[in-house]
Amino acid sequence: MVLPKLLDTVAVLISLNADRLIQVESDAIARLPLPIGLVGTVVEVYAESGRYLVEFADGRGCEYAMSILSAEELLVVHLELESVNPHSIAA
Repeated sequence: MVLPKLLDTVAVLISLNADRLIQVESDAIARLPLPIGLVGTVVEVYAESGRYLVEFADGRGCEYAMSILSAEELLVVHLELESVNPHSIAA
């Protein structure tokens, strides 16, 4: 498993109900829960607890939700082949 780093793009592996969100804009509440596969950005790493603050934003870059998630709840998204470490891919 590849551990997320600060500013990594990640996809969530679970749906996120309102109780898992620490900030939600009012127009996003109608779209809860946030779906599996939703893409966000790691904006803080809490190394001591192994958790990550993930920000979710719309296509214009306007943040609408944030959540603190564990590495097991996230998948690091690679946007370019060069960013993939070949040793991190399971055979």
